[in-house]
Amino acid sequence: MKKYYLVEDGKQTGPYSIDEIATKNISGETLVWCEGMENWTIADEVIDLRTNKIIPPPIPSQITVKDKVSNEEDSHESKSAILRAIIIILALCSCVVITWLLVANKNNERRIQQVEVQERQQDDLRQIEIQNRQREQNAQRKADRIKRIRQLKSERAKLVALISDVESRIKEAKEIHLFRTRKEKNAEINALMAEFDNYFSRLSEVDAELVGLGEKSIMDDDEECVIEEPVAEAIEEPALEAVEAVF
Repeated sequence: MKKYYLVEDGKQTGPYSIDEIATKNISGETLVWCEGMENWTIADEVIDLRTNKIIPPPIPSQITVKDKVSNEEDSHESKSAILRAIIIILALCSCVVITWLLVANKNNERRIQQVEVQERQQDDLRQIEIQNRQREQNAQRKADRIKRIRQLKSERAKLVALISDVESRIKEAKEIHLFRTRKEKNAEINALMAEFDNYFSRLSEVDAELVGLGEKSIMDDDEECVIEEPVAEAIEEPALEAVEAVF
């Protein structure tokens, strides 16, 4: 029995018997060759193949149970592999996201701590600046207070000396003097008393300011000055009137 070689998909296959070729899906244009032929020829030109009416086998209507089970297993394994791949990818993505969130949270906490430290440092610097400014102000106020106290004490010493001088002149004015009328005497005393009142009023203001500056009034250390107001009424001075009458 002859054996034929076929060309399928550009490749040589065979040899096949006539019965075997009948089961293969070949067309009349399929190249065939067998012993005794000089060259390859198409199947339609081979009498044995033409008379046998080579017809492809019918397409099976149903897949066999074995093939179906095998296909289902392959499909299940493929789906399982895809699912495992998806789960692995999701797990990796979750790990990456969680790691990124942890790092971002840690960096955020670090930034917050840095900001808090900077704010505390700034607050400390502001407090130090405020304290320094307060110390400078207190020192300046103290220096101004001491300077003012010295000025007031100097002025007070001058006022006390002026008051003492006015007191002496008032005492002299109250004495009897020749060639002076009673009117002139009272006028002189009144002028000295007015001068005394001015000095004494200013002295009271100075003492009050010294007390306000925290200095104890030094008026208590001075001798108490008691100035009697001049009496404007007529005084019997016979000797003086006699002298005035002569002149």
